[in-house]
Amino acid sequence: SDGMPVLSSGSSEVEELRYLHMRLRHCEEKQGPQIVMLTTASPGEASTTLLVNLARVAAKTGERTLLLDSNLRQPTLHHQLSCDLVPGLADTLGDPQTWRKSVQDTTVDNLRLMSAGEVTSVSFAALESPALDALLAHARERYDLILCTAPPILSVSDAAVLSRKVDATCLGLTSGASRLESVIEAKAALEAVQARVLGAILIM
Repeated sequence: SDGMPVLSSGSSEVEELRYLHMRLRHCEEKQGPQIVMLTTASPGEASTTLLVNLARVAAKTGERTLLLDSNLRQPTLHHQLSCDLVPGLADTLGDPQTWRKSVQDTTVDNLRLMSAGEVTSVSFAALESPALDALLAHARERYDLILCTAPPILSVSDAAVLSRKVDATCLGLTSGASRLESVIEAKAALEAVQARVLGAILIM
């Protein structure tokens, strides 16, 4: 895929997820990136299930793990983890005092969720604000690994904005659904904003 390393990860295969987690945490340097975003090229390409399963694996190794649903366009993490949508990221961006209320426990030890929250017309602009920088700095102090969702990079600008605020970005590819032309375009879009692209994850 145009020079990007591709890691095959069937989400039901725990060993493959453990390997993916190991690669993520020890890529290029002794300590891997702390805040990682997963996006896709186009709508219809699955990524959130992979992210949830990867977060479970990380949490079970003892890492304090936060899932951050920064896909304000189509949030789904609260459904997958049987948590509340509100309060969440959008609420915390509007009022940092809601941070404590916005982080929810899950059924997995060491794994917590900040869902998307109540999205308004100003929420998307807030992704570019210092409020998100402050939130991520706050999260760095409390968690070993923060995994973030994002809308498809070719659909809206959110993923490009977020990619400049996280440590690294991975591109999720869905077997049988991802088109090579879109993948190349997505990689170029991320590189255009000087995002650090770790590689692609093939979701079978």
